[in-house]
Amino acid sequence: MATEVLDKASPRDGLLFSSIFLFRSYCSDGIRGSNRSWFMDILALCTRLRPAVLVDYGGIMPKLQENLSSLLLLAKKESSTLHHLRVMILDDMVYIVNVEELAEHVFLSLSSGQKLILVDLEQCPLKILSPTESNDIASQLFSIQKLFSTVFRVGVDKESCIKEKHSAIQIADPIDLSSFLHDARITLPSLNGWLLGYPITYLFSKEYAEKATLHLSTKSLRIFKIMVSRQQASGSQLYETELMSFTVPCDMSQRLDKEPWIAAFLSRISEKLKRYKQIWASMQLEMEVTSNQLVVL
Repeated sequence: MATEVLDKASPRDGLLFSSIFLFRSYCSDGIRGSNRSWFMDILALCTRLRPAVLVDYGGIMPKLQENLSSLLLLAKKESSTLHHLRVMILDDMVYIVNVEELAEHVFLSLSSGQKLILVDLEQCPLKILSPTESNDIASQLFSIQKLFSTVFRVGVDKESCIKEKHSAIQIADPIDLSSFLHDARITLPSLNGWLLGYPITYLFSKEYAEKATLHLSTKSLRIFKIMVSRQQASGSQLYETELMSFTVPCDMSQRLDKEPWIAAFLSRISEKLKRYKQIWASMQLEMEVTSNQLVVL
């Protein structure tokens, strides 16, 4: 099915697909995981639909990091299309990032160019924090965003997107930013909500992790699934796959996709799809409600 897209694509898009197939072929032995998830993650990064993806399949640290770095280097030697992808480390978590898209994501976050909904899980009932509300964990998130801005910068080319103090890092080596989390109370799940490009994140500190899980597990949650379809050869059925999904407490999303912040998020995704209209055909939002489910944060 993906080869049909490749046949139809423009030369630039054909190179993109060829590069992704190449990377996947290198990874077939070194990284074991869902081929469909793997392909979709890399395609979403290459077409700048997402700034980062969490690699939560294919092994454990440090072997997973080593495999990803070496395999990505091999693929880059064959195709320059993948040069803007890098492996990034935060504590024991492994990510693949698009350095250009992540730089823009950081810039827009700090300049209020895109709104991130912050839900305080340490309070019961849960509440959405206002922009002017004082909150220690929200302040830590902002501080870490500023640290990211010292590494990922807007307006520079792919090779120099990593700031000068990191220039000694070889292109094959992962970008290890674990030091950004030293002495921080904010949890990685809270940080991931922002880093992975979701419109909402749940804020809680490490010492409140158990209570935060309990608070969220007792709520009715609405699951928003962003489904995207890739272009197919003429007459072929569209292939729909999940780009990302996120949850919102039902009492915070009563207007569904008409909630202003959700509508703004969907509009941003739609605009990104248009940049690669030879690859992406359409986007659809699916919603479902779940109640009294154990939530893993």
